[in-house]
Amino acid sequence: MTHAIQVHQTGGPEVLRWAKVEVDNPGPGQVRLRQEAAGLNFIDVYHRTGLYPQPLPFTPGVEGAGVVDAVGDGVTNVAAGDRVAYAGPIGGYAEQRLIDADRLVKLPDNISYEQAAAEFERAIELNPNLFDAYYYFARACFAHGDTERSAELFAKAAEARHEDFQSALLQSQSLRMLGRVDEMKKALREGLRRAENALMLNPRDGRALALGAGNLAADGQTERAAEWTRRSLELYPDDMSTLINAACTYAKTGNKEESLALLERAIRRNWGNRDWLDHDPDFDLLRDDPRFIDLMSKLK
Repeated sequence: MTHAIQVHQTGGPEVLRWAKVEVDNPGPGQVRLRQEAAGLNFIDVYHRTGLYPQPLPFTPGVEGAGVVDAVGDGVTNVAAGDRVAYAGPIGGYAEQRLIDADRLVKLPDNISYEQAAAEFERAIELNPNLFDAYYYFARACFAHGDTERSAELFAKAAEARHEDFQSALLQSQSLRMLGRVDEMKKALREGLRRAENALMLNPRDGRALALGAGNLAADGQTERAAEWTRRSLELYPDDMSTLINAACTYAKTGNKEESLALLERAIRRNWGNRDWLDHDPDFDLLRDDPRFIDLMSKLK
């Protein structure tokens, strides 16, 4: 007997239930995975609220990593004891789970950016329509400073999932950094259109509000940007993504003190993505400020 978080009816966070579950032996082509980490993503909220319907009951979570506990017939790419990770198949909020072996990538003891890139390339080769591979590879490229590659991959992610606003808006950011103004405007307006559609379906979509606000500011819509930022912070005052995106929006609109205060709140809550701050031009207003320099010194 093991445990997983299950959803028996859609709704708010209160529908998440920690439950005892049985995990069978793996069937042909499957492995049983003992999970050591589970990713948290906004798409998990869409699944929980029913915006992206799932058969009930279900276990949320589309990312994870852990150790292969057992393998089924025909599995040759991994073996018991291998450290692996995956993105895509729902069911990640669990201590153990079954998963198709061909959705896994093996993790070496020490992963370099180049090794991670090779694994993402392999995932894309296996499934050219895999949104998660394009999207998370793009984020890794951006954090590593490979802006050109991130713009290309965010575009592929936006094409793979037509309703996703995040990939289009982040693509516009990369294009702006590259000076490709006409392409940036097109991606920006497409991303805002998608964010507005998401908010029509779910007015409490914090990611659409927070990320959309920064892009409204980039489009010169400062009053709407301020309104979306206010709404996101009222709804999710302790959410890391909301805090960072609101800080970004405030920096874009020249509100230096508000931006620094939100960054300080995020870092006090153990947020620590220095690579992203290093390469995000929206924080350029803050870079010479002693408070920002002190904050950066606290990040890895």
